[in-house]
Amino acid sequence: MTKDRFLDAMGALDADLILECLDAPPRAAHPARRWLRAAAAVAACAALAAGVFFWRRQPPPGPDDASARLAEAGFTVEGGVLLAYTGEADTVVIPDEVTEIAAGAFRQNGRAGQITAVRLGSSVRRVAADAFAGLSALTELTVDAENPAFAERDGMLLSADGTLLVRYSGTGEILRIPQSVRMIGAHACQSAALETVIFPDELVYIGFNAFADCRSLTEIALPASVHEIAEGAFAGCMRAVDGTVPPDAWIGAGAFENVPFYLTMLAGEMSPLEAVVRGAVTPSEAIARSDAAPLLRQMEEILAFYHGTGTGEGSFAYGAIAEAPPLPEGMRLPETADLRALRFSDSGWGKTGIYDVQIAMTATGGEMCMEAYFYAPGSVLHWRDARWRIARIYFIADAAETAAEEAGWRVTMEQDGETYVGMIFLAEDGRMVRASGGHRSEAPYRILFSPDGTRCAVEYYANGEARLYVQSLIGERFEVSQNDYLDYLNRYFGAYVPGELSWESVDVLCGRNVNGRFRWDFLHEVYPTQAEE
Repeated sequence: MTKDRFLDAMGALDADLILECLDAPPRAAHPARRWLRAAAAVAACAALAAGVFFWRRQPPPGPDDASARLAEAGFTVEGGVLLAYTGEADTVVIPDEVTEIAAGAFRQNGRAGQITAVRLGSSVRRVAADAFAGLSALTELTVDAENPAFAERDGMLLSADGTLLVRYSGTGEILRIPQSVRMIGAHACQSAALETVIFPDELVYIGFNAFADCRSLTEIALPASVHEIAEGAFAGCMRAVDGTVPPDAWIGAGAFENVPFYLTMLAGEMSPLEAVVRGAVTPSEAIARSDAAPLLRQMEEILAFYHGTGTGEGSFAYGAIAEAPPLPEGMRLPETADLRALRFSDSGWGKTGIYDVQIAMTATGGEMCMEAYFYAPGSVLHWRDARWRIARIYFIADAAETAAEEAGWRVTMEQDGETYVGMIFLAEDGRMVRASGGHRSEAPYRILFSPDGTRCAVEYYANGEARLYVQSLIGERFEVSQNDYLDYLNRYFGAYVPGELSWESVDVLCGRNVNGRFRWDFLHEVYPTQAEE
């Protein structure tokens, strides 16, 4: 065996110790003595090697303990690189052993959509642009103050050299991304309340879901330098009616799903979604421009269900048929659907522009109303390809009126046994609005219309407690959490007193609690404020 092969075989032994044995100079002696000395030297080397081998092969307690600890916590780390996290924590604290987070490190985690916070320690030096892909619920990304690799500026978490925008957590409506940024990471600005983003002139890469669901963003003007736009980068930016995309950029799947200007760019004319968002078309006009045959086919299947000649199974309207209410006693439906005899509610499209088009079909003894919505608008380029889906059926019987006309609206209250489950508002000009669902009441609803008749405050009783919500009658969709605010009011201001509501203006509602009066600007404030007596 050669010296090198012997060293290789010994593995972790200290080379100097072995060489000291192998390189001992021979001495002149009797052949037998030389043989004995050689044998003794080999034996000594073997004994030394055995001792050193045993000593070196004892596992150091630190590293192995750390590996076991990381694996148990769900971290797969190799050479300081976090390759995957499969743990179950909603707040993930990156271990000190991690110096780099690889792309897609969280994608294998079945609970990725429930992780809300990631905290980087002082040891993390590199983060791949798509390191946080899959973390759709991530709202908090923080870094140790002593970390030299990252910096925070104006609500942005940036790499120290400024080339990567890791996360934006600011609350402003305008984001001016620094000119040094070349890459925007996964989820960097997802769901931010941004109206305007100014991109740097030399931006190259936009990561997975980087601006997904930025529903207030009105324009996406990308510089010509952009080479790659990852999957879902701007998906759900439904108000972006203006924008530019470099013609040579690689675009991932769904990068511009439900983005009006991009659909228009592909269609070569104003897309249906852009027309809806801009308010350039009413619901009835939109349905008239669409292929009405699929919608009429759904209505025929609904009529067949009520006439007992069909089940609706396999129908595009089967969801509505499966939850269809019984036909009121004494009401008779037409045999067939006639598009010319239908009435469409043009009360507005709402903020997203695709929901709750009300369609009324006159029947003997009342009307059958259907809620329809624009199906999959993010994939429709031309009105001829638009499809409408009937999602719900309800009836307005002539004998079921329980509220008098007020502010130009006739109101019908729906009941499920002794419980009130909803309302239908009918305007003098035929417009219809169905009240927001989920507000089941143990007593008749009390309605207070705004001065201009476009909104109403609705008081109701649930679990013996008076509650309140605001209903728009012109298609608005409020962002504030109206259904939960009374818990806050009762806890911090004193219990709500029913029957004391009044409108200060079309946007401001006033009421009373046990401590005095409150004022609620529900369009601009999440919670009401306590007013002085």
